[in-house]
Amino acid sequence: MLPTPLSRRIARWSPSALLAALVALLGALATVLLALPTVTADAAPPQTTASVVRPVTADGTPAEGWTVERLGVKVDCDGSAMPAVDGGIAACFPTAVGLRACWASGPHHALCLQDAGTEQKLVRVRVHGAFPTATKPAVPEPLALHLADGQDCLLRIGGAWGAPKDHPNWIGHYSCTDGAVYAPAKSITGIDQRGPVWKVKVWDGKKTITKVRVVSASFVGTAETAPQ
Repeated sequence: MLPTPLSRRIARWSPSALLAALVALLGALATVLLALPTVTADAAPPQTTASVVRPVTADGTPAEGWTVERLGVKVDCDGSAMPAVDGGIAACFPTAVGLRACWASGPHHALCLQDAGTEQKLVRVRVHGAFPTATKPAVPEPLALHLADGQDCLLRIGGAWGAPKDHPNWIGHYSCTDGAVYAPAKSITGIDQRGPVWKVKVWDGKKTITKVRVVSASFVGTAETAPQ
């Protein structure tokens, strides 16, 4: 006797039997699918982000949201500010005052940025002589860095810094929350900027030197003058 075709056998099943068979089939299919290896796209590698802080307008007035505090010192200004991406931003001295970028602001005065601009505060100083004509550096150094280990670093301005014992010719570029960024003397910025992910070497001041990813870096530039 020939076997009964499957279609005829299914036709004889009751509705409840058909439902039970369908549920069983779906359950088996789900088990097979869950057992298959999961294929996911590789996560995009982290990239260092760069931003520009613009605290002073082209006419020498504070940009919107920035406050000014008068600093009772006279300074000499000469050359370009290291973190500048625009011309007209000068370096002013003495370095002990910590003026990392300055803009001309009226006769014999300048508005200067001391820190990374987190408080959006500028200082006004008196300038000896004329404010220099500064061009932007060929390779600007970031004003500040935020590292993957949570440290914040601020661009070094002068001062006498030591060097790691095993690397006496290295130079310090940034002071950080817990250490400092150092690099060989031939390095312009102290940052390995090859590729989309920047890296630095942080010395803890004792024995340890750690390579750390730079999450973000900030430069300085000039804001547009508000329309009258």
